[in-house]
Amino acid sequence: MPDGKNGSGPRGSPLALARLPSILAAATIAETSCRLEPTMYFPRLGLAIVLGVASSFLALQAASAKDFQYECEDGTELTATFSPPEQAHGVADLVFADGKKVALPQAVSADGGRYTKDDIEFWIKGSSATLTIAGKTTNCETAD
Repeated sequence: MPDGKNGSGPRGSPLALARLPSILAAATIAETSCRLEPTMYFPRLGLAIVLGVASSFLALQAASAKDFQYECEDGTELTATFSPPEQAHGVADLVFADGKKVALPQAVSADGGRYTKDDIEFWIKGSSATLTIAGKTTNCETAD
């Protein structure tokens, strides 16, 4: 039986009762861990880690991306979402007012940001952009 020395006390003392929640929690964790078979525990743990990393990445990417609304001289309206600058290969996701979506990879540009794929080119500089579709060019502006 404990004698009260070295921080221990008799059963029922305030010190023993204060430790009870942590002792019960440790016992519950140990009991739960023992019930899980190793083949079940590790895949679940791996899945939890993968899901945690993936959700963190998506939250970071969502926080870094911003939508810009463009109105063009020919009446075209679109929303452009640009990949974060730290992403290795830049992309501009365009969504047109009619619902058409296109992802344009970033291309080499001496001035501004240039995104192109097939017959579509979207070239931005500041709040202005030039949109070319099938050889037809229009100037666009954003208020963002």
